[in-house]
Amino acid sequence: MSETAQLLTDLYLTCADLAVDDRQEGLLRGMLTGYHERWSERTGKMFLLATESVLTSPLTNLDTGRTSRSFSLAGKVDKIVEIDGAIAIVDHKTTSQNILDPAAPYWRQLQVDNQGQFYWCLALSNGLEVKHVIWDVVQKSTARPRKLTKVELANLTKEGTHWDRQCSDEAIAHGISEGTENPELFGWRISAQEMLKYQRVTLPRTNEELVEFNAQTWDIAQDILSTRRSHRHHKNPSACLLYNSPCEYLGVCSGHDTIESSNWMNVESVPPELGDEVPIEDSITNSRSTCFLTCRRKHLYRYELGRRRVKEETKEAFQFGSAWHSLMDQWWTLFCERA
Repeated sequence: MSETAQLLTDLYLTCADLAVDDRQEGLLRGMLTGYHERWSERTGKMFLLATESVLTSPLTNLDTGRTSRSFSLAGKVDKIVEIDGAIAIVDHKTTSQNILDPAAPYWRQLQVDNQGQFYWCLALSNGLEVKHVIWDVVQKSTARPRKLTKVELANLTKEGTHWDRQCSDEAIAHGISEGTENPELFGWRISAQEMLKYQRVTLPRTNEELVEFNAQTWDIAQDILSTRRSHRHHKNPSACLLYNSPCEYLGVCSGHDTIESSNWMNVESVPPELGDEVPIEDSITNSRSTCFLTCRRKHLYRYELGRRRVKEETKEAFQFGSAWHSLMDQWWTLFCERA
């Protein structure tokens, strides 16, 4: 077995340790295979400067030169790399939406999303002359493990292969005895069928957009302060069922629970997206900004009071995205040049 094959095999084994079910494990294995075959050559020519870096900077009003005494900016950047002498930020994303059409709504939404400007602003404030923000996106398959066809079972029995991939003894034994795909067999099928659903896109940014972002973020900070002082944390009923999923605080807002009940606990005084590095009361992250714009009452509970459910159900999409980010950290460390 080659060194590359051994490294990938080791990564496959970590998929089972990422708190995912068998279907998600198979998806992760298959998508990782496809991702490696699509991007390993290009990624190997980059220099990896940093992984999961928390960057902070003052929040400054560009019109007046005044620096906020209440807030700073903060964000966690997936990857900082060097490409042909230029610094770029890479952000990993997973989605079930169509990403093959350059004009698809997914890309249009990213074009107006502030996350790119957030990273750009943080990087500039830390002396990093970033040239690109690259969205590294994979489209999550909707496929599920299934029964093996007669041809597939014959190939597995005679050749030890599934979709032209050599299988482990464990996978072969499972396929023959059960007649179904386990995570390994499912992953090989996914890697063969989903080869085009990996995209890296650099969306153009301008200095004018950066100035507009700065003004908007300053205004949001002032609105947070105003809301805090007035104690008017208004609800937004339109946000209670975003993406057909109830907000975690819906029970509190509808009067079926109270935020002081034993169903809720205080979390560490930091935004969860940053880890332990930055105090919550001083930091505006992209997630916090989005939360405030979405619903001020939700912002109160999550970021001002720091209250989260004691037994919080992890949504499948979030769970899968977190697992994919973990795999990406490991894969980039193994296959990207270190500066």
